[in-house]
Amino acid sequence: MIKKNNSNPKVKQKQKQQKPLPSTARNVALSVLLATEQQEAYANLALNRFLSQVEFAPCDKNLTTQLVYGTLRYLGTIDFLLSGFIKKDFSAVEDYLRWILRMAVYQMFYLDKVPVHAIINEACEQAKVLGHQGQVNFVNGVLRNLDRNKDKITYPTWSEQAAIGKKYLQIMTSHPGWLVDYAWDLFGGEQCKAFLESNNQTPRFTCRVNTLKTSKADLMKQLQSLGISVEPCDYASDGIVLVTGGHGLEDIPAIPEGALQPQGESSMLAAQALSPAPGSMVLDLCAAPGGKTTHLAQLMKNEGTIIAQDVHEHKVKILERNCKRLGAEIVRPVLGDSCHLRETYYEQFDYCLADVPCTGLGILSHRPDIRWRKDIGNIQELAALAEKILDQGARALAPGGVMVFSTCTITREENIDQLEKFLARHGDFQLESMVDFFSQVTDDKLKNQLAKGWWQILPHVEGLDGFFIARLRKKG
Repeated sequence: MIKKNNSNPKVKQKQKQQKPLPSTARNVALSVLLATEQQEAYANLALNRFLSQVEFAPCDKNLTTQLVYGTLRYLGTIDFLLSGFIKKDFSAVEDYLRWILRMAVYQMFYLDKVPVHAIINEACEQAKVLGHQGQVNFVNGVLRNLDRNKDKITYPTWSEQAAIGKKYLQIMTSHPGWLVDYAWDLFGGEQCKAFLESNNQTPRFTCRVNTLKTSKADLMKQLQSLGISVEPCDYASDGIVLVTGGHGLEDIPAIPEGALQPQGESSMLAAQALSPAPGSMVLDLCAAPGGKTTHLAQLMKNEGTIIAQDVHEHKVKILERNCKRLGAEIVRPVLGDSCHLRETYYEQFDYCLADVPCTGLGILSHRPDIRWRKDIGNIQELAALAEKILDQGARALAPGGVMVFSTCTITREENIDQLEKFLARHGDFQLESMVDFFSQVTDDKLKNQLAKGWWQILPHVEGLDGFFIARLRKKG
């Protein structure tokens, strides 16, 4: 788990005296990685914050992003590699030295465009700015020794025998032990391996075409004219896959103009499964930052009302900005706790989207730091929170209304078990087929699952973010 190391008071004192680093891609990446531990910041938010403070060319932004996410993605493997070349307890090493070493090892083992001597020199320069000569020598010695002996490193081997296989997966796919154990029990050996390996794949860059401002065909032509390769998503009707090449997001005017919204394909499928009718009353229980909310407005052709509620004030402000940019005029952002809805909401809504808080274990390819933040206890904790929100959503729906329950995780407790418990508590609800909302699906096995009213999307099966989506109707 990425958390602040306060075990050594001397280390804590040195952290307060850290000197500013020059604004280079590697130094900004190091600052982001330090923030994930010292401030327990989320990597994506810290990365956006630090990048907003510098003027980088697209290539430098891309390198910074790659260094941050790559180091976090392979953190378990990197620490395994370093463990054989550091005599003292690695956790007692100063925070900045650990991240300097980790980022250097990531470059040495996973990037092939930078010479090793340049990587080591850069790491030593960072140690020189933040520390003292003894620490420079330490970094230099560890990295050069590792480079000289990398061919002698003994790696664990794969086996479906649990004791051997789990050790292999923990080190070679870079996941915490508890998650390896959980996935092994959930999927079995080979499927567990496939799931964990899928989390280390670079995800496709997908966006939603905002049909409130343009058509899918017109926008695809516009992007192609910019030299951007584009194709339709597999299942999301309004989704497209982009291969931007050397283009940065700032080179795509459709994004700030609100005609295009970066969004994962699985995320688009939740709103698509609800597909509220134009003119209806909709409640979005956990709305911020607004990707699904604005998609709902799009599907409704900006006709009707969407009450978009979130418990965090700063997130409601982000939601407001996104609605304005995307032209989602029917959305009414509201600050409120969806575990305790106001009574005036009861039986007032035709549709409800309950995209509930979850462990996020389905989006590890996008958010590699999540695997180091969560633990087994978070599953039950978040399932209990989601249960309260779902019960409130049930009360908000009018008879005959529809609710979509969704998460971005893969655990039974948060998904299918949660659904079964909800149906046991609420005899006035029943699952409803989703086949008509996913016309792109041709696979008979998947159609049969959709006909049951729920879909567990798995990264190693569908090649998408792991999501759970269920469509429920309240009996009239």
